[in-house]
Amino acid sequence: MFLMDFRVIKSETLNIQKTPGHLLHNAILGNNFRQFRILLRVCRRGINHQNKNGDTPLLMCLKLGRPHEFIESLLSAGANIMIPNKEGTSPLSFALAHCSYTISLLLLEKSADLPFTYKTRSLSKILYEAISTGEYRLRTFIINRGLDSEKILVGIITLYNNNVIVSELNVFLDQIEADENINKDEFTYLCATLLMNSMFFNTAVIFKSVWNKTHLENFASVQPTFLYDFIINCYFGNSEFVECLRLILTCPYAGCFTSCLHEPLQTTFYKELFWKFLLREVNKHDRMLTISSSVQLVCVTIEDIRTAYNYFGFNEEVVVLLQHFQPSILNRADYFIIAGFLTALENDYELSVNGVNNLDLVTRLSYRKLINCVPEVVFTNNKKLKLLKSMLNQVPTLFEMSKHSFQKSLQKFYNIQDLDQFGEAVENLRYLPTILKKNLCQEPPIYYK
Repeated sequence: MFLMDFRVIKSETLNIQKTPGHLLHNAILGNNFRQFRILLRVCRRGINHQNKNGDTPLLMCLKLGRPHEFIESLLSAGANIMIPNKEGTSPLSFALAHCSYTISLLLLEKSADLPFTYKTRSLSKILYEAISTGEYRLRTFIINRGLDSEKILVGIITLYNNNVIVSELNVFLDQIEADENINKDEFTYLCATLLMNSMFFNTAVIFKSVWNKTHLENFASVQPTFLYDFIINCYFGNSEFVECLRLILTCPYAGCFTSCLHEPLQTTFYKELFWKFLLREVNKHDRMLTISSSVQLVCVTIEDIRTAYNYFGFNEEVVVLLQHFQPSILNRADYFIIAGFLTALENDYELSVNGVNNLDLVTRLSYRKLINCVPEVVFTNNKKLKLLKSMLNQVPTLFEMSKHSFQKSLQKFYNIQDLDQFGEAVENLRYLPTILKKNLCQEPPIYYK
């Protein structure tokens, strides 16, 4: 059967010089990959041949949705992705406008002739008009990822005529920002679109590149729910997720992103953040870095504290929230919520009357702050809570206060960021008895002020 096919193909190839490329078009039309592959091997002269509509074999493959094997073979043979047909549609513009992300990335990575710039005046004019009216789509790509030749590319597709421009991302943003035809709001909206799209990659390289060029003073008004969207939708790995989240939280205009987190979204920042921490299994150090930044901006509620306790126990996460909790914002209903929360904490031995004296100083002071939020009248019929309150309000011992002071001084002196660094610093203290070293390493206040 193969010999018969090969003879037919061999005889047909005699006509290639007369009609270069026609046989390739026929093989693609018939979805005959075996014939297609042999034709490519025998003669490549028709690789960019255009049919009566001006379609090259590559464009025909894309229009007909042929398998990747067809496209990869054409690209390997040197097929041009920029040749337009009679309607002005090139393989690249068609792929960006109509094909999957994988197909578009394949064209960008395998093509040898892609100009990463736009110089045609008419095309630039179309682009500026599209940006001014918002009638465009953006697709971003990381090609040759992990290699020295890695590039970030952006494809801009105008909605009504499918004109396409491909450029290196930073070059594109610099040109658009500098152009007097584009105002600040239009540029900010474009950056916002790129940032939202970048969250669905598993790397933050695009996000960081765009974030550094975004006019943040205008960004919050364009994308007020951005912080919430980032927490919910971000696909980055944990380290980059935390890094970029802290970029948002520590930017000068971060407060603008937190104003809409309760209404109308009917959720809280910490509820979504802690749930994401749990799903991602973010380590304690990264959790605490993020919480330490967020409490400077986002008001802490009793529900946030309860959520942190349910997920992480009465640990550093809860203590830091309690340190920034403002009892003055409580109402009558909150008192009974806190009372119920305190009653539930009684089931935790370390937080009960029998175990509370074993808590470290900062945790005990935070616990005291929580219980002192509730008026005495709420505890009228609860003797355990009354006793617990009196125990927590006892003055700390001189040893407890001096231990805490020494721990914080040690942390500050050595710029200690985590428990391992703290343990190493304590171990290197000369002439200090082992029993004191062990005591210092118990619950050091690394993440507390």
